[in-house]
Amino acid sequence: MKQSQKLERMAKCCKEAIDDYGEFFDLISTGGYDNDGSTGPQMVELGIGLGFDMCRYGEPVEMFVAYVEDGPHTCCYWSFGRDEDDAIARIREKLEVCDDEETRAALALFDGAS
Repeated sequence: MKQSQKLERMAKCCKEAIDDYGEFFDLISTGGYDNDGSTGPQMVELGIGLGFDMCRYGEPVEMFVAYVEDGPHTCCYWSFGRDEDDAIARIREKLEVCDDEETRAALALFDGAS
């Protein structure tokens, strides 16, 4: 697992521009012990599912994480790819498929911040 500044920038841009942005990342979780209501079994299930998705993607594959402050909490955004650019490309592909005003705004923010 590697911390990613690009993923952090993407998460902030999506959070700013899109009401329901969770679907674009492989996983979003809390950043610590500020439990969001998830139970241990749910979190393990999500982690196992993410591991299977990574295996199906093929090798080499790496997990990238970004920590973003969200009010009093920290959220973690997770995305995997062959490298950091591939992880971002996977998110961009999902955004581009939506092709609505919110997702175009998120991509414009990301591209403007690059």
